[in-house]
Amino acid sequence: METALPPVPQHPLLEPPEEEKLRRELESLRRQLEQERRQNGKRNGGKDGADKPGSRRPRRRTLWLLGLGLLAVLLIAFFVGFLPHYRREKQLRQDARAEAKELPVITYILAARAEGNARIVLPGNIETLTDSPVLARADGYLKKRYIDIGDRVKSGQLLAEIAAPDLDQQVDQARAQLLEANAALRQATASLDQARANQSLARVTAERWAALLRRGAVSPQDNDTQQTAYRAQTANVAAMEEARTAAEQNVMAAHANLYRLIELQG
Repeated sequence: METALPPVPQHPLLEPPEEEKLRRELESLRRQLEQERRQNGKRNGGKDGADKPGSRRPRRRTLWLLGLGLLAVLLIAFFVGFLPHYRREKQLRQDARAEAKELPVITYILAARAEGNARIVLPGNIETLTDSPVLARADGYLKKRYIDIGDRVKSGQLLAEIAAPDLDQQVDQARAQLLEANAALRQATASLDQARANQSLARVTAERWAALLRRGAVSPQDNDTQQTAYRAQTANVAAMEEARTAAEQNVMAAHANLYRLIELQG
């Protein structure tokens, strides 16, 4: 009968090349065993022709050789795979124990006073303690800029010029309004002077008619007419004085508005 070869031991410590080499050797031994069986069958064919091929037994010498081959392969695998791995692990453990027992290495220097001309250059940022927003009093377009970001400035220093076309038009309009107010003031003054002149004439006329009434030269009706005209002229003078005062106030308001716009323009 045929004898099955034992399976190849799968040792976890064998390297892949050694395992492949072991398989090739086992295949070679298996082919030699098959070849020897065929030769023995040919030699014993005439003597025991009635026996079946499966009833032949391998020789004891062949089994011993096969066992010795397997033992040699296992020994080679043990020395090639396990021993180097065991030596590496043993060396790693020794190195780890030696490193754990070693004292730490400390690097130090003695402190000493540095020289007076020693300079240390370090990076840094500069931040302001107080930030003041710069807000323009008028809206417009930036015409000129006299400083840049990071420049040192002083109080009252001109930073930039703003072109404000709308504000310029408002200044021109305020100047026109001032001229118009001055003209109205002059007109009110002229009207007041005329009213005062009419008042003086009406007063003289009323006094004369009152004297003629005492002499009986005129009627009371005519005297009352002249007296009423005098009182009307007096009231007209008072109205003209109020109009002149209002015109003066308009002139002052136009002056103030113009100066405000001029300051805002500046």
